[in-house]
Amino acid sequence: MTAELSITLRNDLSEIPRVTEAVEGFGEAHAVGEKVIFAMTLALDEVLTNVITYAFPKDDPGPRAIHVDVSLTNGVVRAMVRDDGRAFDPLTEVPPPDLDASIDDRAIGGLGVHFLRTLMDGCSYSRRGDRNELEFFKNL
Repeated sequence: MTAELSITLRNDLSEIPRVTEAVEGFGEAHAVGEKVIFAMTLALDEVLTNVITYAFPKDDPGPRAIHVDVSLTNGVVRAMVRDDGRAFDPLTEVPPPDLDASIDDRAIGGLGVHFLRTLMDGCSYSRRGDRNELEFFKNL
């Protein structure tokens, strides 16, 4: 059995709670554990915040549509985030944060991608035409 959820949002940070609520409802409707849904919503929050904040030119911010698809198949919850912002692969272009450094010595940024890498069981990025596609999944 496959269950699917598709959401289109504007590139506005105020849209993120709507996505979180929809994913939580999806998880509840399909008996996905709270820990998995928490990890998925946290990862989505981080990814969407980065897309909305950085993917679009400041002189032409939109509005732009960002597409989020969530599915549950064979014990795997999978999310795909698609946007038409500038090409950017967070999995290769954002170095892991130095968690041993003091707060004052740490570089700004990168923790969202760190959460994505550590909370999810797998992540991949591709550029298809003019679209970024970031996919990540969590096993139940």
